[in-house]
Amino acid sequence: MLVARKRIAPHVRVMALTSRFINELTGAEFVHPYNDWRVIAGQATCSAELVEQVRWLDAVVAPIGGGGMVSEPA
Repeated sequence: MLVARKRIAPHVRVMALTSRFINELTGAEFVHPYNDWRVIAGQATCSAELVEQVRWLDAVVAPIGGGGMVSEPA
């Protein structure tokens, strides 16, 4: 497990430094891909909107990456 952390950590640091640089340069805002309340709220409403628009829906078949989008309909 420690080896995996060492491999991943440099990429995370580079991402964080690049994000800060772009933010300072352009005024853009970094939105974390899963640990941000706006992303979580958007994923939570995805299923509600789907059910609202397709009332006869029996099943949802979706590819799973991180699993955030499919955690709501479960």
